[in-house]
Amino acid sequence: KAGLEVPEAVLEAPVQVEATLEVGDVLYMPRGFVHSAETDPTAPSFHVTVAISTHDWTLAKTISDLVRQCLDSHSQPTYRLAAFPFHIPKVEQQLEHAMKLIKEQVTVDAISKSLTRTYHRHNAVAFQARSSFLQKVAVTKKNASNLKNNSVGEKIVGPEASIQIKLGTMVRASTQEERLSVRSNPGGLQGLTVREETCPFLMSILQHLKANPDTFCRISEFSSLLSSSSSSCQDTEYNEATCNSSTLADDLTLLCFARCCVELGAMAIVSS
Repeated sequence: KAGLEVPEAVLEAPVQVEATLEVGDVLYMPRGFVHSAETDPTAPSFHVTVAISTHDWTLAKTISDLVRQCLDSHSQPTYRLAAFPFHIPKVEQQLEHAMKLIKEQVTVDAISKSLTRTYHRHNAVAFQARSSFLQKVAVTKKNASNLKNNSVGEKIVGPEASIQIKLGTMVRASTQEERLSVRSNPGGLQGLTVREETCPFLMSILQHLKANPDTFCRISEFSSLLSSSSSSCQDTEYNEATCNSSTLADDLTLLCFARCCVELGAMAIVSS
């Protein structure tokens, strides 16, 4: 990671933890632990990864910050001056004094207080980001609600439309005009990303709707959309890979897929 190779001794060492995560389980992965994860290829799988700036919590980072603060804040500017190779004899004298300062100020208590400040700073940043996100969601929901109450301006494609989607929502392929009406959001979705095992089935749904623009379908009935139009899994449209991947597309997968398609403008909601 970060250009550093994992030592062979680490890779060859015995596995410390091997577990199967079930619904509701949480696994904490400390910094520096080599890990590998895989899902059951025959069943749907969903997970959320929460990453933090782990380098801020290492002892190396904490001590180095305290050492820099200790020397930078010294009353004499000695440690803030540039150091050159031909000043080494002088640096040796300063090093002894610096080590004395560090030993006096970089203590266990100072490390504890520094980590506490980092903890509060991270919480403040996270709270601000969370508040900003919830505010944007509230505004989007309000706009979607206003549009829903106003049939003239009802949205059927785009982010505001996608929030309205439920499993019982009817969708169809969008028109070119509808696709062009969706504004690109720099901080939002830029393309569909789906699990490799479900990709054949989900892409076949989208292709089928595009090939049959007059077809409307409830999201919960996506699974039957292709099977009803194909006599067997050997059909060119509903081939074996598509058939196999359909078993991994549960309701949550179909709902997320439809919401992404509507948000990006690939599908449109059938207005009631």
